[in-house]
Amino acid sequence: MEEKETGYKCLLEGLDPRQNFIDCYQKQVKTEKEVEQSQIIEVKKCMFCNQNGCSGECRNKQSLPSKIEMAKNLASAAKDHVKTGMAQAKDELQQQRLDICKGCEFYIPEQDRCGKCGCYLKSKSAWKSAKCPVGKWLILFCLLLI
Repeated sequence: MEEKETGYKCLLEGLDPRQNFIDCYQKQVKTEKEVEQSQIIEVKKCMFCNQNGCSGECRNKQSLPSKIEMAKNLASAAKDHVKTGMAQAKDELQQQRLDICKGCEFYIPEQDRCGKCGCYLKSKSAWKSAKCPVGKWLILFCLLLI
């Protein structure tokens, strides 16, 4: 029988890979024990620190920038906020910003702060003029232009 582009020979032959223990991708017959072992949930590595068993709590151990650096960041953000007439971001934009922050390697969950600039994210996300210090909010600005 000729194989199609997918290369799933067992499916083309009408075999159920679960019943016959056939690995369609590698086209090898597996024993029942091998199938069971391949289904064991492995401990995943943390996407932030790359350590086994960490589920992101490593982000709480980050240190904030110096107080002087945070003061500079706040002063710059406040200046931009005043320039825009203290405009507030819409609720939807605030939530999108916070969602991006919560997936960021610099997010400190216990404090709800950014480890890069030191800002409190609930407040920062509410200012329409606010910017992510590493540029992760730019995608939201680009989407508004479309």
